[in-house]
Amino acid sequence: MKRALSFFFALLTLPSAAAAANLIFDNVWGHAKVIVYELPEADGRAEAIRYVEAMRDELKHGQELLDAAANPSSLKDKLKDGFVLYTTLGEKSNLLRLASLKLGWQVAGGSFRWRDVTAPTAGLRLIVVGKNPYGKGFCAILAAGTNRALAGINATPHGASSYHVFQGNQFLREGNYDEAFISRERVSQAAAMEDVNQFFRTLRRVHPNLLGKVSADSYRSLKEQTAGGVTSKLDASGQILMEDLASLLYHAAAYFRDGHTSVDWQTSVNEWNARGKRFPAFRLRFDNGRFLIAAAKDPTMVDREIVAVNGAPVLEFLGPILGRQSGETLGFRASRFLWNEPFWYYLTNLFGAGAQYTLRLRDAEGQYREAPLETLNFAEYRTFRDQAREPFHPNDRGTEVEFFDSGATAHFLLSSFHFSAEGQKRVDHVFEEVKAKGARNLILDLRGNGGGQSNMAEHMFAYLYGGKFRSFRLLRIKASWEILPDVAWWARPMVFVLRGRVISHSIAENSVPKPDAFFPGRAYLLVDNASYSMASSFATMFRDYQVGTILGYETGGMPNTFGNPHHFTLKNSRIPCTVAWTQNLPPMAMPGDDEHGVIPSVPLSDQKLTEFKTEKDPALAFTLRYIQSGAASTMAQQH
Repeated sequence: MKRALSFFFALLTLPSAAAAANLIFDNVWGHAKVIVYELPEADGRAEAIRYVEAMRDELKHGQELLDAAANPSSLKDKLKDGFVLYTTLGEKSNLLRLASLKLGWQVAGGSFRWRDVTAPTAGLRLIVVGKNPYGKGFCAILAAGTNRALAGINATPHGASSYHVFQGNQFLREGNYDEAFISRERVSQAAAMEDVNQFFRTLRRVHPNLLGKVSADSYRSLKEQTAGGVTSKLDASGQILMEDLASLLYHAAAYFRDGHTSVDWQTSVNEWNARGKRFPAFRLRFDNGRFLIAAAKDPTMVDREIVAVNGAPVLEFLGPILGRQSGETLGFRASRFLWNEPFWYYLTNLFGAGAQYTLRLRDAEGQYREAPLETLNFAEYRTFRDQAREPFHPNDRGTEVEFFDSGATAHFLLSSFHFSAEGQKRVDHVFEEVKAKGARNLILDLRGNGGGQSNMAEHMFAYLYGGKFRSFRLLRIKASWEILPDVAWWARPMVFVLRGRVISHSIAENSVPKPDAFFPGRAYLLVDNASYSMASSFATMFRDYQVGTILGYETGGMPNTFGNPHHFTLKNSRIPCTVAWTQNLPPMAMPGDDEHGVIPSVPLSDQKLTEFKTEKDPALAFTLRYIQSGAASTMAQQH
């Protein structure tokens, strides 16, 4: 039972860029088997074909390329498994007509009409998902008003949506529809309320301790506020925008202070949907409870702490955003926000309410000053962000190892504990390489690691600790129709008996065979606020079994945590959600384990990293210096 349950302590990642329930152009493009072009007009045809050939060679790497006009009789068989279509708008484009019947646009008299878009056909560009007329799936369509307008269509910036409309390179409109090509942009009041009820019912059925951090009265108030929010956001036709419904549910999910219980709806922000909204002329970073300015149009603001905005303390001002971030710790909620700042400014319209903003700033010496904040429209904000220095993400390289100090120190980066046989082999190879190099120090870097399965963590831990150990001492599981059938086939009859009950399962410490490449040297663990789920639980194991020194920032997850998110989709809006169905207690009970994350024994801060700020990775540079100074001190004591 232990192995089965520990395996299901599943990966949590930050919200995906798109709702899986929608038809997303990039997803359809990625699975297309064939590229086909249909270019009935002679003018500019050769140029368009050269462009399509270049895109095939650059993006689809030698996939089959077909001319729809050359072999019309064989198209059905060739295209049945999915395709990308390059074409022009017009009656002569037969394949486009078949693929877009469900979409219902009109092209007549040099004008294109579809949904709320009316535009001249000349210069028009469409990037859309259509129905595969020769199979059960879908096709990706790139269409333009003329052959020449096709050139460069792949370079037009588009996001996680079903369709995108451009006039030349000017963005006009984007949106989502589902598998039946029904718009997923608004739902009726009745449909929204049905989804709200489904959301709360699912949380109550599945979560092992939903009211662990909230009272029954506040839970009832939350439900009433969410329902009232739906009513207050209805338009004249009695419908609510998808983003308004998602915003209400984001707040409801975050209320329970569990990062595995969340809403994962997203949309790309662009000039069309951000019309009338304002964005700040700065980028932020988080440092032990403080928000600092990482980049700004006004360079004198950089590295200053924001104390207040228009007289409101910064945490209060950012409340509409932070209050929609699921997570146990402020650090993790801040990391979720900063991962996608533009989306959260857009969703909450935080800077759209007032024309002027005054910041109260504090520098490293504790001196205060007032400064006006410039706000930008989205086009200006995007330009500013493109020009600003991109924040360093320490763990975006996957699993790899690098060596310092002539091989004496190994830096092992692990971006997740996602379980696979290949992943285990990669970990084995890293430790074999560490042993072959003769490294005496090992920095295991879990910054930005969103979690994974506990058996992957146990596989790695066996290289660091030779005694008996466990990932958790106790698991609590809520028995429900959603969960038990997925655990094992034999659990299905148990639903009738156990449904609604919380089952506890104790786990004993066990020893495992010591790997050949077991690391006997000094181990250091580097963590941050985005070390979450199984990554924070690994840090707890590292702490509880006193494996080595922990450096960095408080982990995003707590030692006493919830886990194993169950994914579900709301019936009408198709908004994707997750809810935890296990409660996981760490190997050993320690004070504060349900109040804060794992606290490093060597905590880092913006001030402590000042002398390393010119380094690409200041925290790693500090850690290397810390190890070197420790080794030097040890040598001095020995002599």
